[in-house]
Amino acid sequence: MKKILFLLVIAFTTVSCTTYTIPPEDFKAQLYTATDTIPLKDVTISTPILYASRISYKANTIKQIEVTDKEGLKHTLENSPAIEMRVTLKNGKRKTMYFDTVYLKNDTLFALKSKLIQSLQQKIPFADIVKIEVQDSGKDYKYQ
Repeated sequence: MKKILFLLVIAFTTVSCTTYTIPPEDFKAQLYTATDTIPLKDVTISTPILYASRISYKANTIKQIEVTDKEGLKHTLENSPAIEMRVTLKNGKRKTMYFDTVYLKNDTLFALKSKLIQSLQQKIPFADIVKIEVQDSGKDYKYQ
């Protein structure tokens, strides 16, 4: 039993998701287009959950996002339905959402907290955001 527990601990520590950061103003510059908002498209994804094998929702059209790792090195992440984003607000609260659902409108950030329950849309004043982190959750979501 102790060997199994030890192996599980080793597995979880070696298979961690890398978290990247984006300064809020850099994020805003990457998000904005000439129309002041990101055009949204209808997408369908497959999920690993049997009772909800396909989900449709509106997603942004961003192909890639420029991010920075903890050593300060720049990376480019491909947008996918598995990319999660976490914002830290001035009051210390954190909000988690899916990156492909994020868009800006009138200096307010909109995003889905859950793809299964799409009524859980978040609205966050962009001026309240002090930190943005993104990571690939590793969830088996794929665009159809």
